Amino acid sequence: MKSITILCLWILVPVWIFAQDCQGIWESGFSRPGTLTQPRAMAYDRFNDYLYVGDPEQFGGDPSIEKVGRWDGQNWVGLGDFVCTSCGSGTIRALELGSQGDLFIGGFFEGVIDKSGTFIPSKNVIKLNTTTETFAALGFSVEAGQVSELT
Repeated sequence: MKSITILCLWILVPVWIFAQDCQGIWESGFSRPGTLTQPRAMAYDRFNDYLYVGDPEQFGGDPSIEKVGRWDGQNWVGLGDFVCTSCGSGTIRALELGSQGDLFIGGFFEGVIDKSGTFIPSKNVIKLNTTTETFAALGFSVEAGQVSELT
């Protein structure tokens, strides 16, 4: 019984001491942090091992990434600037990865400006080719309201 008590103390005391140093902040020695606010949508790309995140306040402290970002396990990458002339930059409410690896993005927006600076109009729903990182309209749009779910 004495050896069990000593073993428990040997395990618990270092844990207690370590917990005292925890301050609830992101330590700068690790890779970049997550998002400042809770994302509204996420999708995991099992083909490329990426996590797509939609509409948090900021990605890893990088204010240049807006609305949709890709986490590769090391860094955040911005994918485009969503446009909504009546509502600012719009909102992203849904992300769904298709069977061919395309990412479908739904929300409240009028289109996206891709990495080349080209505006692709598409009301509230758009497709991202995850291989080429190019956007394409789907041939239809959702005119009334916003897209909150994709299946």
